[in-house]
Amino acid sequence: MEKKGGHFALLLMIYAVLAVAVATVSDVADTVAQCTSALTGHMYVMELLETESEAAFHIATHMNKQTFDKLLDILERHGGLKASPSISRAEKLMITLHVLLGHTQRQTGSRFQHSTSTISKTLRHVLSCFRRSRKHFISEADPHAPIHERLRDPKYSSFLGMLGAFDGCHISASVEDASLQDVFRNRKGFLSQNVFAVCDLNGLITYYVAGWEGCAHDSKVFDDAVEKGFRLIPGFFYLGDAGYGLSPFCMTPYRGVRYHLKEWSRSSEGPCNMKELYNLRHSSLRNIIERTFGIIKKRFPILVHMPQGYSIEVQREIVGACFCIHNLIRREQLEGREDEDEFETEDETQADKDYNNWLEHTRRVDAAARQDEREGSVIRNQMAEEMWDNYVEVMNHRGEYLDSLV
Repeated sequence: MEKKGGHFALLLMIYAVLAVAVATVSDVADTVAQCTSALTGHMYVMELLETESEAAFHIATHMNKQTFDKLLDILERHGGLKASPSISRAEKLMITLHVLLGHTQRQTGSRFQHSTSTISKTLRHVLSCFRRSRKHFISEADPHAPIHERLRDPKYSSFLGMLGAFDGCHISASVEDASLQDVFRNRKGFLSQNVFAVCDLNGLITYYVAGWEGCAHDSKVFDDAVEKGFRLIPGFFYLGDAGYGLSPFCMTPYRGVRYHLKEWSRSSEGPCNMKELYNLRHSSLRNIIERTFGIIKKRFPILVHMPQGYSIEVQREIVGACFCIHNLIRREQLEGREDEDEFETEDETQADKDYNNWLEHTRRVDAAARQDEREGSVIRNQMAEEMWDNYVEVMNHRGEYLDSLV
């Protein structure tokens, strides 16, 4: 029996040694398979930084060199970005950008000649730097800021007091835990995280909350944002779609009335009453949040096709990093302000409308919420009446002028 026990212990020891050897060989093979280029990651980064071709740099990073330098400086001074013995700060940022632009960790490892474990560790470090320096990229709307030029247009003067627009955006999510996939599956059938975001009329993100399951409704995520510190300032308001509750802080469109710009573009008939005119102007201003979502998704393909292997926490930080970079590009470089017409905007499908109508009839609202809705309705009606009176006056003057020419 002692001899058999000794043989068994020896076999266990041999098995353990073989397991360690196989794991080591696999790790080395993974590194060797990727590190086959004579151009190391450091050399690749230096080549990009020293190139005279702005186009080549922009293709690799989706920004110009000045913006890249500014981004690197903020992450160093405020986010704690540090170099490692083998990877510089600039290379770490380049690696992160490469991932955000839609490349897998294996593809990124091949490009920068590092193992996937090194790429993963680098990505998590840089994302944490974005989280710590968030306030240097994203700041809430300032009610005392100069009035935006668009609101100075007489057509939109009734919306003075608007701080921006908000909406929910479904960002692709990768969920390996089968028990969690149902809650992350949205009503359109794919896995996503529901991200609440606010932007101003310049297309700058001023607040966001990421990480909610795809099945969560926009109004629920909005309530969570308010609990987490999203400020609602008396006397000022945001524009929201019909999925949100009408209140003095959130102006929503009239239900059952033409609203989306696509509906107006398919018809040659102008607004026929104050509600239609209000909805047309509301949609025109609120569309900034949909265009902003379209621009960010176009710039960072990872938000459309999230690779496997990232935890939900990392995916949430990826969204935040993309928002931070978007804001910096938007502020720092004119060419970052793409022609927004080339980006598809999100619109309510019939399923969205049916769901929101069902939610409107079935959700429970307390007395305070009903009071907010009544107050918001009064404000909205005043705005609609004012802009309709101005509209009728302008049209009458135009008719009198045309009559005088006959």
